[in-house]
Amino acid sequence: ERVPLIVGRNPNNEHYLDTKAAKMGHLLNK
Repeated sequence: ERVPLIVGRNPNNEHYLDTKAAKMGHLLNK
């Protein structure tokens, strides 16, 4: 079972999290 990771998004990590989700298939909340 895959469970999304709940993380705090902010301007400093938004691009990193989008890249991580797109390239590695991570499930992140938006």
